[in-house]
Amino acid sequence: MVRLILSVQILAIFLLFAEVLYICHRRPSRMQVLMLITCISTMVTLVGYTIEISSDHPSTALIGVAVAYIGKPYALLAPLLFIADYCGKPISKRLATVLAVLNLSFPILIFTNDLHHLYYSWVGFDFSRPFSHLRLGHGPLYYLYMAKVIVNFFWVLSLTVRRYRQESDPEERAQLLYLFGTILSSVVGYLVFLTGATMGYDTTMAGAIVGTVFLSVLFFRYRLFDVLTLAKEQALNEANFGILVLDSRGNVNFSNAMMAGLLPGTFRLEEFSRLPFGETVVRKGERMYEVSRSNLVDGGWSFGNKIEITDITERFRYSATLEREVEERTREIRRIQRSIVSSFAGIVEARDNSTGEHITRMSRYVDILARSLRELGYSGDALTESFITSLVDVAPLHDIGKISIPDSILLKPGKLTSEEYDTIKTHTLMGEKVIDQCLSGVERPQYVELAKEVALCHHEKWDGSGYPRGLKGEEIPLSARIIAVADVYDAVRSERVYKPPMNRAEARQVILDGCGTHFAPEVVAAFEHALTQIEAVAEE
Repeated sequence: MVRLILSVQILAIFLLFAEVLYICHRRPSRMQVLMLITCISTMVTLVGYTIEISSDHPSTALIGVAVAYIGKPYALLAPLLFIADYCGKPISKRLATVLAVLNLSFPILIFTNDLHHLYYSWVGFDFSRPFSHLRLGHGPLYYLYMAKVIVNFFWVLSLTVRRYRQESDPEERAQLLYLFGTILSSVVGYLVFLTGATMGYDTTMAGAIVGTVFLSVLFFRYRLFDVLTLAKEQALNEANFGILVLDSRGNVNFSNAMMAGLLPGTFRLEEFSRLPFGETVVRKGERMYEVSRSNLVDGGWSFGNKIEITDITERFRYSATLEREVEERTREIRRIQRSIVSSFAGIVEARDNSTGEHITRMSRYVDILARSLRELGYSGDALTESFITSLVDVAPLHDIGKISIPDSILLKPGKLTSEEYDTIKTHTLMGEKVIDQCLSGVERPQYVELAKEVALCHHEKWDGSGYPRGLKGEEIPLSARIIAVADVYDAVRSERVYKPPMNRAEARQVILDGCGTHFAPEVVAAFEHALTQIEAVAEE
């Protein structure tokens, strides 16, 4: 009989080991891990009890008991956590941790029982018993453990009954009964053992063996974890992006159908180790791919990498086409906007008894002065080609604020009064406002800022005596310093109703006399350097 029971227990151990392998073969989830713990702890319990009942020495038998208690508490706790999750009433992580740590104390108490007798009050050995020869007196902590077992059982019972009553699907109900059976079988076995009718054999272990049968039915008949696994695999394989999971050694753990089609033809596995973490766009021939690489981290530990690849060729082409169309439309809007604003500038010049040639010459003077400055090495890297082009474009807008000045002041042939001069000065502030209202949101921000600088600051003077803010030296923007020289030179070279034009020598002297007071010295130097070009424009 003893040999038969030992054989059954060994068979149960192998069955549990097969179940462990089966669970490990499935891709892990929290519930699968809990069932894995259940199987391993039950297997350890059976191993411990097998050592106990086959031992001929008290110390060896007690070691078997201690080994059994390594598994016993977790064989109860893991199903509780599993059933709580399955029933939609998960136990908090903190409480689960407390219970798991508490379970560690029981095998320690048994290993050290000689020191305190808190778990077993006495230990005897009786060869007349056909199974386990150990006779054990129960200490106070043994009853604490039993109380924990009872609470565990009724907890599982309440969860299962509640879910069973809520569930209408017969198959789900059957699975709940099998789950409950894994716990109930051990409890029933223990109650039978307490009757003393088992000749010393702990039928709790027989109950655990029955529990393994219930688990086997769940695994192999209902394919308890395969439904979730199949659903995940189907979703991943039907995804419109490739997924590749690599372990910490770079080995492939998983790849879905799309990724399998990309490896190794389009992508090589070793390419992914060179990619930066985050998102990267990779071109492969005529196709564009967005590749995302991330770390698989849990609890501060890195377990490998996840690679996601999305074919964005069509989206990229659409975006490029849309971007071109938007850019073309934006350029057209800018062209219209600039034409309108330039027309305003022309109207202003016409009100000031000037011709449209003034703003044309101004733009050419500005271009010559800016390039001359660059040739002489002034202003560092500020005078880029883009800056010069934009400055030439905004030069005609420098006096656009005069649109707000009354004709009685703007066209007055005689000397202005101080009040009238103060009104004239406001055209700089108004110019900045007009440009901001007309160009902001249409033009590039840099272009708008440059136009506002020119309109606001072209009457500032190097010595700080200009307006509207009295800026001094390099406080005056470079754009306004260039415009100031070009504006004054064209003004003195042009005929007005209140004055004749100056000749080239007189006009040159006006600019030279203003060096260091009205004008920036480096711009005057650039003027001198390019004087031949400037005079050629003036005399056309």
